[in-house]
Amino acid sequence: MFTTSMIDVANQLGIPCYLFFASPACFLGFMFHLPELGRQLTVDFVDLLPTSVLKRNKDGYFWYLEHACRYDETMGIVVNTFLELEPHAIDSLSFNGVPPAYPVGPIIDHAGAAQWHPDGAKQDSIMKWLDDQPPSSVVFLCFGSMGSLEVSQLREIAFGLEHSGYRFLWSIRKPPEGKLDLPGEYTNVADVLPLGFLDRTAGLGLVCGWVQQVRVLSHQAIGGFVSHCGSDYRDGSDLVASYEFERELRRLMDGEDEVKAKIKEMKIKSRWH
Repeated sequence: MFTTSMIDVANQLGIPCYLFFASPACFLGFMFHLPELGRQLTVDFVDLLPTSVLKRNKDGYFWYLEHACRYDETMGIVVNTFLELEPHAIDSLSFNGVPPAYPVGPIIDHAGAAQWHPDGAKQDSIMKWLDDQPPSSVVFLCFGSMGSLEVSQLREIAFGLEHSGYRFLWSIRKPPEGKLDLPGEYTNVADVLPLGFLDRTAGLGLVCGWVQQVRVLSHQAIGGFVSHCGSDYRDGSDLVASYEFERELRRLMDGEDEVKAKIKEMKIKSRWH
């Protein structure tokens, strides 16, 4: 989605050019609409749409816009999604002037670069711990390779986890030190958690650093997943209190509500492809 300069290479070589779009079809629709938004909007409504895209005083907005304006130069767009997951979004891409979109997903790399992580023994020990847990009993908390939380939020989550009584596997990353740095590992994670938390939950949960997320999610012991859901990381002022976290955690692990049922349905449909 950000390598549209290759369109020029394809044209020079006289070969058809197709674009691979790894994000969902709904975001592809947004990218097609971005040039029109750029002409119509006179205000920055960053609270409603992705920060990196619509902050006009940042390079991100112009970067997205430059690439979006070239999508219609391709022969078609291959999207990592499937019809049952995004029927409306995929159907909405059928309008004049837009290259055809081909849903080919879900494309998931179950191993990827993670299999070459140097700390393989530690990763194996995490999987061994999961092997010893009952099916669908563990909530997995992980905010991605680029995700980290402030200490105040970590402690609220810790209190909520402890009070809920659920088994858990919690990947905690240290916030990056500079703007261009990635989250790192804590020397002693106990320093950022409530006093005695690790001792009180020793038989219930496991706190770790970086983990092989796909490998963990595919384990039968995992019964729930707490993550960032692809959202922007803003200024961190929206602190989620421990009681709020515990309430939603109980819905996730115990409830059989409509959302959970829909997720199970999509899980089955995704395996048909």
